[in-house]
Amino acid sequence: MEKVDEIMYRIRQKEVQVDIFQSQIKQLEIKLEKLFYAKDKQFKVLDQFLESQYKRKQKYQEVLEISKNIRFMKTHSTRVLDIIQGTNAQKTEQKLELSRRQIDAEIHQTQIEIDQARLTMGRLEINIDQLYYERRKLSI
Repeated sequence: MEKVDEIMYRIRQKEVQVDIFQSQIKQLEIKLEKLFYAKDKQFKVLDQFLESQYKRKQKYQEVLEISKNIRFMKTHSTRVLDIIQGTNAQKTEQKLELSRRQIDAEIHQTQIEIDQARLTMGRLEINIDQLYYERRKLSI
């Protein structure tokens, strides 16, 4: 009977581990959902920024075309275009793109963690089945 008790103890341990992995997977899935939401928001922000930059650029290029003979307007439009296409705008775009890539990397890492937890949980369940089989053999 001691062997059966030992097997039942091992089964309980593995079942507790399965419960822990199920909880971990649930938490990771919630994290993944939040990351996808953040990625969607990040795409929208980047899209809005680029669209805004494009519209401003188009507007001032039109003003520049119209005002070729007006020195002040030409100078002003050229300066605004330099700002729109300048390093600050490029840095902002790069930071938004970097943020998107970081979110993508975090999504990928979280998916890997979920897959690994599921794989480990599957192995535990196989071990549990084997232990139940051993117990049945001892009972016969």
